[in-house]
Amino acid sequence: MQKLWRKTSRHRLVIVFCALAVAVYCTPLQKYVTLGRYQHYGIAIGLFGLGYLLQTIWSYKEFSTWARRAYLSTGLFSLTVGLTFFYNPWLDTKVAPQSRGNEQMRPVLMTLYLLSSLYVGAIYARWIKEENKARTGEKTDGAAVEPSSQQGV
Repeated sequence: MQKLWRKTSRHRLVIVFCALAVAVYCTPLQKYVTLGRYQHYGIAIGLFGLGYLLQTIWSYKEFSTWARRAYLSTGLFSLTVGLTFFYNPWLDTKVAPQSRGNEQMRPVLMTLYLLSSLYVGAIYARWIKEENKARTGEKTDGAAVEPSSQQGV
C-alpha cells in the first residue's frame, strides 16, 4: 500500500478532483438549482481542470519543466472549457434561444478548442520524448561504464 501511495504522489490532487468531478457529474444538480445541461458539464470539467492546476502548484519543485507545462496546459484547457460551458448556456439549444451571433460563435469555439487540444497533445508528446531521452541516456551511460570497469580487472 505504501508503494502505491508513493507512486501516486505526483497525481493525488488530480485523482481527488477527478473523483469529485465524477460525483458532481452524477449528481442531478438541476433538481437543486437552475442549470442547463452544458452548465452542469462545465462544472464537472472545471473541477477536473482545477485538480490539474492545484497539482501543478503543489508539486512544482518535483516536476520537470515539461511535466509542469503539460499539467498546467491540461488544467488551463479544462478550466476554460468548463467556464465556457458554464457561462454560455446557449450552447444547449434546448435551454436558450439561438441568435445569429451564437450560431456564428459555435464554429469559432470548436476551432479554438481543437487547436488548443492539439497544443496540449504536442506538449505531452514532447514531455514523453524528453523522459525517454533521459531514460535511454541513463541506460547508455550505465552500459558504457560497466564494460570499461571490467576491462581494468
